[in-house]
Amino acid sequence: MQKLKKGNLNDFYPPRARHAGHSTTTSRNQSTKKPQSGPKRQRKPIKKIAVKNAYSSLRRILKEFNIPCVKKTFGSGIVSVYCRSIIQLENITRIVKELLESRLIEEVGMPLNYSHKFKTLVVHLKPVDKKSITKVNQVFQNCIFEYHHVVSDVENPKAVAKESLEEKDNSVPMVNTVINPVVPVLINNISSKMVLLFVLISSSALSRI
Repeated sequence: MQKLKKGNLNDFYPPRARHAGHSTTTSRNQSTKKPQSGPKRQRKPIKKIAVKNAYSSLRRILKEFNIPCVKKTFGSGIVSVYCRSIIQLENITRIVKELLESRLIEEVGMPLNYSHKFKTLVVHLKPVDKKSITKVNQVFQNCIFEYHHVVSDVENPKAVAKESLEEKDNSVPMVNTVINPVVPVLINNISSKMVLLFVLISSSALSRI
């Protein structure tokens, strides 16, 4: 009997079997690797891009329709729309454009400058009148993108301060000046005495002449 030479275990497999065995081991090693967390890391940049695109497109649409864009809008029935998801950010410009084409919005409140810190976008829509308030509210209530929105009355703090000052001015009591009847009598007596004194002085001066 021939003695087996000591060597590598791969020498006992035929070439095909070696290749197959090597592929099976490598496939097992590949299958045991943990999935990378790449998509999770890419979520934040994608959302930031969506926020930036929504902001720039809204500003462009407002400029196109000559709608004032202010830092904060005041009035009754202000519709505040919160854009949080990517699909909401991608469709807010199209919805606002339809509202502007229907002439339901007269002013929009939103940040005047974009910041990379923005994670969401809040748009405050000021409707033209009471009918437009209900129409804008219904648009976002029936919207398939499920925007969180709030309808509220926002008072201008400057106007409130002015009204409070006017109320204070009106609440100050009027002071009625009461004239003492004795005072005119004293004044008349003093004036009569001065006249008599002047007559006496003038008469004495004439007598000396």
